Amino acid sequence: MLAVFVSFFVVQYAVETALLLANLRHVARAGGVPPALAGSVDAESAARSRSYTLANGRFALLQGVVAGGATLAVLLSGVLGTLDRAIAGAGLAGAHRFVAYLVVLAGAGGLAAVPFAAWHTFVIESRFGFNRTTPRAWLL
Repeated sequence: MLAVFVSFFVVQYAVETALLLANLRHVARAGGVPPALAGSVDAESAARSRSYTLANGRFALLQGVVAGGATLAVLLSGVLGTLDRAIAGAGLAGAHRFVAYLVVLAGAGGLAAVPFAAWHTFVIESRFGFNRTTPRAWLL
């Protein structure tokens, strides 16, 4: 059963990555203003938009590698069983145990995403002049 899951996981990751790479190749090869936007967008804005799309796409590739690796590590390490036993040991059962389990997993996922969100906001968005957020406001 584990081999089937890992196989599907790898296939999904491969398909998503291939689609992202195909999109990045298409954007990188494109030049000038797309015909549908001619007259509405100048060449400089179109080039800046492509650069921004490429930066976001490359960052998404990195995020995918890290998230995929983390997901497999969590699933294959036995940490989920340990978490379940810890929650049960705290006296929770039934729906309360299930909700606590999901809350812990969601919280851990959220914390793991913080560095990526910060990098996106304060590095990528700032590089292209889109970030108006202060670190204090971002943390709140």
